[in-house]
Amino acid sequence: MSNTTDHEQKLSTIIQSNTSICDTIRHNVDRFLSLREDLLNNSNIKDLSAYNEILSPLIEGLRVEQLKTRIASTKVQLAFCGENSSGKSAFIQTFLGIGKILPSGDGPVTARITKLTYASASEASIYIWKTLRDQTSSPESIVSLSSYFDGDKPNWAGIASVVSTHLRRPIDIDETEDAFAEWARTFVEIRIPSSVLALGIEVYDTPGFLMDDAKVLKDILHDLVELIHPTIVFMYANPSTDDAANSCFVAMTTALQDLDSSSIFFLNSKADIAQMKQFKRTMTMPDFLSMLEDERARRYQLLLASPFIRNNHFGEQCSYFDLCSVNSQIIKPFGPKMNETYNSTYH
Repeated sequence: MSNTTDHEQKLSTIIQSNTSICDTIRHNVDRFLSLREDLLNNSNIKDLSAYNEILSPLIEGLRVEQLKTRIASTKVQLAFCGENSSGKSAFIQTFLGIGKILPSGDGPVTARITKLTYASASEASIYIWKTLRDQTSSPESIVSLSSYFDGDKPNWAGIASVVSTHLRRPIDIDETEDAFAEWARTFVEIRIPSSVLALGIEVYDTPGFLMDDAKVLKDILHDLVELIHPTIVFMYANPSTDDAANSCFVAMTTALQDLDSSSIFFLNSKADIAQMKQFKRTMTMPDFLSMLEDERARRYQLLLASPFIRNNHFGEQCSYFDLCSVNSQIIKPFGPKMNETYNSTYH
């Protein structure tokens, strides 16, 4: 980012506000559950069945319990989803200010969910569990990464080599085999220094998949959302949303259909400035920001017209949307400015 300190200060302010809101909600939920318990245990009330339609949300309490679980964590949980080659890995690495440590390439590269969380250089490591649901118990193995931070600069290439052995999809196992499902269920957590992660953010990188891909890929995403309740960032490359993006979104929502609805942020991830018709390297910053506003509005309308918006529960609006481009970071000052700037109209 062009001004890392300013960027991180903005993130810190947002997270502090989020924490304050969660504390208030947590207090109100605890109070509600206490009153609900008093109601259900009141011996003077013999039969509530006649008021099922009115009182069912209070009696069942399922959504309230889900809300309590969702706000239990003091960290901001982000899960990045999208079709293969949508730019998830590149965006995550740029956002976190780390080197290129996540496997990437054309087509399916990995099939495991990966968590990135903060650790000091001396405690940098990879934790591996058999499944996501096992992460409350001792990991099956721990791989230290601390030696890669001994020099003047982190040895990101060395870290990438180690990470690849745990994340890159095996070429000798067919995805229809049970062995592939067992491999894909393995949960990997990478603990590394990152000033953004240190703010209290935890990031989950999920494998891209389509409707006809292995069922286990949908299962592990389902487990992630059920257990962690993250905000989902759905990344798509083509502003007009191609078949791959549509298939991926349908597969994602199908995998999560029995869960309480989660927040979804739509991010058009390859909005390269050089491909915008009105962009000129000689333009002033005010002119660029005006052009960017028009481009956001155009791409937002394309998103609203996409099949996965029209055919789902979003109706005619989609409240969470923006665009970015890692490739445009080198077009200074415009690229970094676009990736740092957002418009409240779409948030």
